[in-house]
Amino acid sequence: MTSRVTTIASAQIDVTWHQEQVQAASSAARRCARFCDGIAVSRFVILLCGVLAAAAVAARPGAGPIIAVALMAAAWLLLALWHGMWIDRRDACRRRMRYHEHGAQRCADQWQHLDDPAIPCSAEHPFAHDLDLLGSQGLLARLDSCGSRHGSELLASWLLDPEQAWSAQRQEAVQALATRHTWRAAVHVAAAPRRGVQVSAAPLQSWLAQEVQTPSLLLRVAAIAASVVAVSAIVLASVALGLTAGLATALVAILVLSAWEGRRLQGSGLSQLDGDAQVDGLIALRHGLRAVYALNDDSHPRLAALAASAQQADHGLAAVGRLAAALARRANPLWTYGPGALLCAGIHLEQRFHHWGQQHRQHFSHWLQVLAEAEALASLATWAAEQPGTWPQLNDHGPLLAAENLQHPLLPRSQRIGNSCSLNQGQVLILTGANASGKSTWLRTLSLAVILARVGTTVPAQRLHLQKMHVATVMRVHDDLAAQRSRFQAEVHRLAQALHTATESAVAPLLVFDEILGGTNSQERHEGTRSIIRARLQQPGVVLLATHDLALAALAEEFPQQVQLAHFADTADADSRDLAFDYQLRSGVIASTNALRVMRAAGLPVDQASS
Repeated sequence: MTSRVTTIASAQIDVTWHQEQVQAASSAARRCARFCDGIAVSRFVILLCGVLAAAAVAARPGAGPIIAVALMAAAWLLLALWHGMWIDRRDACRRRMRYHEHGAQRCADQWQHLDDPAIPCSAEHPFAHDLDLLGSQGLLARLDSCGSRHGSELLASWLLDPEQAWSAQRQEAVQALATRHTWRAAVHVAAAPRRGVQVSAAPLQSWLAQEVQTPSLLLRVAAIAASVVAVSAIVLASVALGLTAGLATALVAILVLSAWEGRRLQGSGLSQLDGDAQVDGLIALRHGLRAVYALNDDSHPRLAALAASAQQADHGLAAVGRLAAALARRANPLWTYGPGALLCAGIHLEQRFHHWGQQHRQHFSHWLQVLAEAEALASLATWAAEQPGTWPQLNDHGPLLAAENLQHPLLPRSQRIGNSCSLNQGQVLILTGANASGKSTWLRTLSLAVILARVGTTVPAQRLHLQKMHVATVMRVHDDLAAQRSRFQAEVHRLAQALHTATESAVAPLLVFDEILGGTNSQERHEGTRSIIRARLQQPGVVLLATHDLALAALAEEFPQQVQLAHFADTADADSRDLAFDYQLRSGVIASTNALRVMRAAGLPVDQASS
């Protein structure tokens, strides 16, 4: 029943490859930084020359100094655009460098860099908390190499949704991406936040969902007329009455037009959008989709569909990116209470935003979904490329679950011990063993293998064949003060939920119970557990049960074809106070226990004769 092999299969990429990419990205980032520094110095020199030229204009008006000032202003603006381009390149190199640094850590089995994705999950989730899917060291954090929050959330939904459909097509897509190491890095770098902070698209989505009336043609004509009147009045006042009168006229015009624009934008909801944040988010979305479009030569149908959708999104995102940039400019008071007010830019921006919203309101969420799916698939492919494992084989016939040298994916690779088992439809595995011998770990190992197979990536095993299964666990149960439930009542509630969902599930259930009904006396605990097992023997699926109730082994005599017995043992001598485990799964029920030795080792007054 057991098999121990020190290595499973070599990963497709390793620490060395990531370290080479880190060096290349670091070198590129330094080159970009040198360009940025050079451009910054050039801009400063041109600015000083412009100030001197402006002083010359004031001292001796003429066409030459004025032309010089204009040329220097134009050169300064062009350098500013060029500077921004090189800053973006430098930041992209740094994001790529961080991605490969984390990749080298993942390949080296170092997970200290992980952040908690902070995905909300109900305490009554059927398996998330029992199987360590969440948290900074959980399965989700280890699988998640997405650049955007949307990708992380979609990956979490694949893991956490107990009704998530099994998809052979997803595994095929992940397999196709597992060899595209450079592309996966490019998608992450493109979709990652520009300023190190995740930007939510929710505000823009909420605005698009509103039914706001588009500015009328009359309003737009009135805005143009107001701008013409304001500029004409300023010019006439300056010529006829002098510069002071012109400035006073400009101030009055700006105050009136700014108030008008402010009321319009407040009513349309645009004033609630953070322009800078939306620009960052839209740039990341557009660049991420452009990276997805690079898959357009892939023969896999789902990946080809994602690439086609990404290509269609480019034009619409370019337009809304320009609009978001215009909205961001309104945060600059020199623009908003200057040329922007005189030109009624806010009114025209509102009209352009509404026009874009009418065209793409139904598309924006789909664009987010396309990038999120590509990122989630890339994360699963990165796990497959970096972590030793095998691709699960999904079958319609044969054993419900057959694993060879299956290991726990969250344990350090140097500490993993592989075990094997085969379970058929309608069977129950009763697992006994010494304390701390590995019973709960094996239950989680089997369950996590099913979860990884369901989302479409590799599992740490030499072989895994399985059929579609629905997972439900009852392992870590605590009292619930808010619901006024004791630990026993909370556990009974979880058991009832698990059994109900198993009955309603469209696929075979995998029910995992660890030391259930521990809050009552031993007799009722035995009777309750035995009744649950006998009831499940009449139903499809598999039950995995870890227990210290050795009397349950009698069920194997009553149902020899349906009840399997296995155990983990303490390998230390019976008279030793030390514990020793080899974590090997053995057939049959355990012959000895270690509870009294553990108690004596802790200094408890346990009579030696009682052992």
